[in-house]
Amino acid sequence: MKTLLGLVALFLSANLYSTEIISACYTEKSYEENAREKYRNPLSLMNEMRAEYSVKHQIANMHELKYDYELEKEARKMKTCAELKHGSNYRIARYKQDESVAVRDEFEKPSVKELHPFYSMYLEPLMTAFIRCNLTAKCEFPFHEGNRTFRHRATFIDIYGYRGTFSVSDFQRGPPGSKCTHGKTEKDLCIAPPRSEMETGGATGSGQESKESNIGAVNSMVSYLFIALTIVFLK
Repeated sequence: MKTLLGLVALFLSANLYSTEIISACYTEKSYEENAREKYRNPLSLMNEMRAEYSVKHQIANMHELKYDYELEKEARKMKTCAELKHGSNYRIARYKQDESVAVRDEFEKPSVKELHPFYSMYLEPLMTAFIRCNLTAKCEFPFHEGNRTFRHRATFIDIYGYRGTFSVSDFQRGPPGSKCTHGKTEKDLCIAPPRSEMETGGATGSGQESKESNIGAVNSMVSYLFIALTIVFLK
């Protein structure tokens, strides 16, 4: 009996400590070094593309994107692949990408003859912060390009803040930089206002996700209690 209880406690403890899906998040310096070497998309290039996109489509409120290590706090709240989803004040690149592409297409339709299949979250105008974090396991993100369905197996995630939603109303048309509330850069990108002004009000996942999180927390507490009682009993 003691052996059985010991095995159960060992299994539960292993399960509890193996749920960290976030391995580590890059600092701004390490991201820049890694981006230039492997992915060729340092932050400066992202902002150049944001500026070019705002000129092409006459977006008046495209914001400057900055690397923000504070987003690691949001990343650490996610424990499994299933939890890698948009939050109340951040969005995960590739998560429900089809929905984001649909918004982008609706915005571009009046100004382009042919919609481009390429989409990246770093072109969303109200995003002001970014961080990249490595994962401890490969997580799948399904998406479509035309009639083809793909499943991207991610070894890292890109998190953008501080908005949890994306809609056509995020885009304001006009000369680039003409509708910035806190000034603009030399490239006519808006300087980000205080974080409290940029955050989306309310959680995007509604009460169901909160309920699931609470259930998970209760289950963890029960598991810890069982392990503690088992250790006492085995003594």
